[in-house]
Amino acid sequence: MRQNLLRFVFVGACCGALVTSAACTSEDDEVDGDTTARGVATYEDARTDSSGQPQQPATPEPQPANDPMRVEIRVEGMGTLDGLDPQCSLDGLSGAFDGLYTGQGSVDDDGVYVAGFASSTATFETPTGCEIPTLEIGTVTNVVVRGELSATTTNCQSYCSAKARSSAETECSGNNNEASCRATAESEYAASCQTQCTTTNHRIVAETQLSATAAAELSARNLSGAALGELFVDLTYDRIEDGSGNIVNESP
Repeated sequence: MRQNLLRFVFVGACCGALVTSAACTSEDDEVDGDTTARGVATYEDARTDSSGQPQQPATPEPQPANDPMRVEIRVEGMGTLDGLDPQCSLDGLSGAFDGLYTGQGSVDDDGVYVAGFASSTATFETPTGCEIPTLEIGTVTNVVVRGELSATTTNCQSYCSAKARSSAETECSGNNNEASCRATAESEYAASCQTQCTTTNHRIVAETQLSATAAAELSARNLSGAALGELFVDLTYDRIEDGSGNIVNESP
């Protein structure tokens, strides 16, 4: 799982000094919900082209309205728990919670995405599985942001092309005829990946875990209720998963 050192700010401070993400979206981008995730979505890709020149990673195409990018925020922390079932009273004393926010994101032509989440529709549980009807967040200890793209022909083609370049770059590094090596390796990997990717119920996945420092900074932002405010998180799509969450082997 990738570690991410991004910081958090609230709406209106997008391009301020605290932002470490390369993405900086407009304040005019309206989204529903009191928690928002923004950033740049890219595919895992080669750092250089076949001639050795630096290149930017490929980005997902804008997704159709009927099958948008899906985004989850999983958050752990401590807070004030109200309305617990009496048998969960000990959990209430500990104050520990696990939360799940689910939403949909839009992606533009440059790979910049934005997703909105309503805390009223998020689910919160204690570590033992007791439902938390009302939560006032105090401290956030862990945040994982996950993005999913449907494994459509278009998504699989762009993902597999990028992943093939990345794999070939690693495989052929130092080869006497690196350009030829990369071309062959890319072709083989892309064909295998495309076959695996388009299998029923597969999905293309990105997952980023924020650093302890970033989580601590989020806790210091005077959180209101179960609202996290605005998060700036870049996502790199780097694997295919099946319907059970198992990682699919893409290589030849």
